[in-house]
Amino acid sequence: MGVKENINLKESPKIIAYPNPAKKLISIIISNQKDSRAECSIYDAEGRLVKTLSNGIIYGGQLKFIWDTKDSRNKNVEPGVYFVRLKTERTQDYIKLVIVK
Repeated sequence: MGVKENINLKESPKIIAYPNPAKKLISIIISNQKDSRAECSIYDAEGRLVKTLSNGIIYGGQLKFIWDTKDSRNKNVEPGVYFVRLKTERTQDYIKLVIVK
């Protein structure tokens, strides 16, 4: 039961992050087939927003962010598990990141 949506997975943005686990810098790459409004944010394991990397239009192709493992107050995050959330008008996707000492 539930609401069915016709979503073309080929058009859904994909997220890749490396290195993972990481100590200082993480490359986050979003591959998107078409232009769409999207928000890309980092959350901690408790679900708290750590940092928003992008909130606007993501154009078709690839977009790369470098996360310096700092929060929105420019402080280093603690080692642990974090999540990248990519939310578009039609989809939402997460990937897990691990920060080590």
